[in-house]
Amino acid sequence: MYRKDYELRINSEAEPPDWAYLQSIQYYFDVLVPARNADFGNDVLPPFSHDDWIHETFICAMICEQISRVGKARSKGSSSIAPTEDFQPRGLWASYYRYVLEHIKILNMCIRDEGRYGGRNRVFYCIARLMYFDMVADASSCHAHINGFFTYVQRIGGAKAVLSLPVPPIQSFRAVLTVGAMANTTSPASQQIPGPGQLTDDEIASIYDWTFLSNLPCPSELFLCIIHLTRLRVRVFSGQPAAHATALKVRIHNLFDKICTLDFDIWVREASTTSDNAPDVAEAFRHATVLYGIVALPRRAVASWARHHHGTTDDDAVVYARVRSAQQRALLGVMRRMAPRIKCRCCITWPLVVAGVAASDGRVPGVRAFVEESFLAMADEPAEGGFALPSLQRLRVLWRSGRTGWDDAFPRPCIAVQ
Repeated sequence: MYRKDYELRINSEAEPPDWAYLQSIQYYFDVLVPARNADFGNDVLPPFSHDDWIHETFICAMICEQISRVGKARSKGSSSIAPTEDFQPRGLWASYYRYVLEHIKILNMCIRDEGRYGGRNRVFYCIARLMYFDMVADASSCHAHINGFFTYVQRIGGAKAVLSLPVPPIQSFRAVLTVGAMANTTSPASQQIPGPGQLTDDEIASIYDWTFLSNLPCPSELFLCIIHLTRLRVRVFSGQPAAHATALKVRIHNLFDKICTLDFDIWVREASTTSDNAPDVAEAFRHATVLYGIVALPRRAVASWARHHHGTTDDDAVVYARVRSAQQRALLGVMRRMAPRIKCRCCITWPLVVAGVAASDGRVPGVRAFVEESFLAMADEPAEGGFALPSLQRLRVLWRSGRTGWDDAFPRPCIAVQ
């Protein structure tokens, strides 16, 4: 008996009205809600009773979650399951395509300002949900959806115009900005999402909210610094004037000094109402942000900053290796300290990615082992979205390659934070 002799066919006419929607609600409460295990969760129930609540979008989201879980259960290092790979996923993919097409039809109605779902006010929401679908089920088009979102922002008149709408799409904008900015850190300098770079610091500050994504409880000031480090990395790659040696050194000095002296007392007080681990999480993101800059930016400029602070006369290579190792040890120390206390290490996914890339030099014992152990533990979490094993796989490839640069880890765009 061969599997190819059997095809799963969906007879939509045989389904009772709202059957798929009711099943999706049941899946949400029976599977997703009990699986939540986050230190910094900001869970809000979907607005099931609202007249403009889009059933097809919710159904599609729940199918994505099922595809992700099937992929995790069957994967050996990659959570992606192709639409034709196996019998059960084929059935899920068939349902997914059916409802994502319905979602796109509704998106097009909203663009035309038609229908009962809010017209143009819901365009941003619909595009953001397409991004989410691809993040969970198949990240191949995720960057395209993010670019589409920012293109529509420009069509409306820019971020200020969007935020000035009668009902500003702040949640959708927050989701796309957060995912897009962090995706840029783990994408080649030549394949960046331009949208986050089109926003001013004030616009970013008004949109970003650290409580929005439980897997990224990054203080707002650090989030902005991460974006600036990425912009600088791109300028260096493209040879723009900011990459000139003197200007580059000044910019790196200023950014690193700012990161190292940020005061997180207010953030810690606010975040401590959610988790007792807020002080350690803030320091983990601080060390990770500095280490991201150290690994991703030119070594001579980084060594200049380190030499300025430590007064050493050693050559650039020695100074660079020393500061990279010191920052790895600092990040490893705070993550080890908090590991036994946090509910899930998902909240430090990005610091773990940074630590894993920095550990490619093999100079600090224990970093690779801790990163590997953490990602494997995260992969066992029911609510983990399928990013842990692919992230670990990329790091293992890097560790075996003998290369030590940031872009060596990410030759293709990827999303390491959900």
